[in-house]
Amino acid sequence: MNIKSIKAVAFDAVGTLIYPTPTVTESYYLFGKKHGSSLTRNEVKKRFKKANNIQKKIDKENEFLTSEEREMERWREIVTYVFDDVGNFEKCFIELHNYFSLPKAWPMVAGAEKLLTYLKEKRCRMIVASNFDYRLENIVKETGIGKMCEKVLVSSKLKYRKPHSEFFVSICNELKLPKENILYVGDDLENDYQGARAIGMPAILLDKNNDGKNVFKSLEALSEEIKTAYN
Repeated sequence: MNIKSIKAVAFDAVGTLIYPTPTVTESYYLFGKKHGSSLTRNEVKKRFKKANNIQKKIDKENEFLTSEEREMERWREIVTYVFDDVGNFEKCFIELHNYFSLPKAWPMVAGAEKLLTYLKEKRCRMIVASNFDYRLENIVKETGIGKMCEKVLVSSKLKYRKPHSEFFVSICNELKLPKENILYVGDDLENDYQGARAIGMPAILLDKNNDGKNVFKSLEALSEEIKTAYN
């Protein structure tokens, strides 16, 4: 990859620029406990993983088509699967869903601000493009990422989830740039890296447990590579 040929960078959100705090399953456990659930942390974690995998299978069967309604349905189905012992399910679901709309629930990943600032100084355009719903726009705006990224694209509005090719084509259309001039950065091998590469878009995978071509352990490591390439 020739970094100087890159005119714009599209970033995944969760796990790439921001992360949930507490973790998703810890938040589920705490809200469930608040509403009367007797499930242990480990039980919540196991149920959430299974519920999430069920929804992923449904997405694949539906060719990754999505919408705001589908995303709401997804989270309702996951919470329903995890909790069968809360006193007021609807209240528990709404509180959980609303919590993950709060910017305070999504701190920036270490190195994110420095990398975005550097790219902005280099006049590189940036957007956020993620499998998410309407909540992400305000989260990005309030974390400060929005000051440096010109647009937030979410699957619920694009009508396709990653790794569908139409998701990545939408990035090209938004930026009005050919795919070869856009770099996609994410932390999921199938959704982010392979999804982008399938249409010929350059991509970077963030993976703290692996090394390899176009794989970096952190945003800090990626920043160093980019700075070296520019210099």
